[in-house]
Amino acid sequence: YQTATWNPVSCQYDVTGTQPEAPQVLCYQTATWNPVSCQYDITGTQPEAPQVLCYQTATWNPVSCQYDVTGT
Repeated sequence: YQTATWNPVSCQYDVTGTQPEAPQVLCYQTATWNPVSCQYDITGTQPEAPQVLCYQTATWNPVSCQYDVTGT
């Protein structure tokens, strides 16, 4: 996403363009720029949902990065 053009007046390269912004990632994920593929590599996954009993549900909470278990 960038180009370098030689500028004979300033005797240096003019770099134009920017790489895209990092994507939104979930808890336990990271986005690392890959200069070969010119995109972000996303690694990591959120943990599996916990075992719940009857009348309980487990909902992922992206703010606290854990599952909220509700019900009794």
